[in-house]
Amino acid sequence: MKHLLKISSGRYADEDASQYRWQLWLRGFSYERSTEAWVRPVGELGVRRYIRYAKARGLRYELLDKNLQRNTVYKARWVRENPPFLGMYLCTYCGRIVLAKNITVDHIVSVGRAKTSLRYSRSGRDVNDIRNLCGACRDCNTVKEAKGGLWVLRGKIFRHKGMRLLRLAFRLLFLCAVTALAVYLWQYGGVPEEWLSPFL
Repeated sequence: MKHLLKISSGRYADEDASQYRWQLWLRGFSYERSTEAWVRPVGELGVRRYIRYAKARGLRYELLDKNLQRNTVYKARWVRENPPFLGMYLCTYCGRIVLAKNITVDHIVSVGRAKTSLRYSRSGRDVNDIRNLCGACRDCNTVKEAKGGLWVLRGKIFRHKGMRLLRLAFRLLFLCAVTALAVYLWQYGGVPEEWLSPFL
């Protein structure tokens, strides 16, 4: 499998790809002025070596495979596959009710993470696949950005409509129980002694 690898400067001044230009040129990379990066098609065996090379020098790297690029129709396709219920959605991450006009469509495994993941590239999965998309409120989408870990886990679990509805049902049940307890305590003026007797 062939990958298109891009190496560019890192975050800091001492992580400048231009100081490695001769090494990169000798390794078969060509310089692109438009992106100010070094690009080369790399085979399956060489890609790990060049990723290690970039990491050791603090340089950024990206896999530019076609299935790792964000497209322009992923949101429209997600909305078509997941029509709103009464003009509303449930946020996949926090469970909040969101109006259809305010919903954002998020990549569960972000495009940025997918571009730096050799495992994701090897899988051949499209980053814009419907299974990697979910509806999110603006706050969660902003906070998540390119994070992984629990964000990805929550995204994968609650992207299913049934799981989102089950979470909402549990929350409503908990709210009803707390409300009933508060009304009972307010009406009878405290906790009954028989409730406390096992602890006394």
